[in-house]
Amino acid sequence: MQYLRCDVELAKVRERPAPWAGLHVCTVSLRVLDQTSSSRNVYTAPVSVMMNCPPADTAPADHCVVVGFYAAASRIVY
Repeated sequence: MQYLRCDVELAKVRERPAPWAGLHVCTVSLRVLDQTSSSRNVYTAPVSVMMNCPPADTAPADHCVVVGFYAAASRIVY
């Protein structure tokens, strides 16, 4: 993982906040190695991850759980 940005740092989340406390949207920049027998490519891919954390009623009491992800950081869907 290269970096992690969550919630208020993401413009789309500021425009349309989460529908309940404890739902967080983070963008993770992943370093990807695409390797075949003839080539090797390294690139970075942004992935947005939705986490459900306390105090959400549906979250575990002591940790967060991933509830969804997508590869287009500009698209926030709850």
